[in-house]
Amino acid sequence: AFQPRYTAVIVPLVALLAGVGLARIVDARLATGVLVVVVVLGLVGGVREARVERADGAVLQDHGARL
Repeated sequence: AFQPRYTAVIVPLVALLAGVGLARIVDARLATGVLVVVVVLGLVGGVREARVERADGAVLQDHGARL
């Protein structure tokens, strides 16, 4: 299961490694292109993840009403 506390530990390390890798690209246009691709993919993944329902509220509410 997804736990935000684990993400909070890993994201800064991944960002640091991505920055180091991006700094090694000599051509500025290529580096900008890579950065744009990474940002767009991150936004697409974030929006997709935000739309996923983790719990069915109606089922939980029905179950709670029966108690």
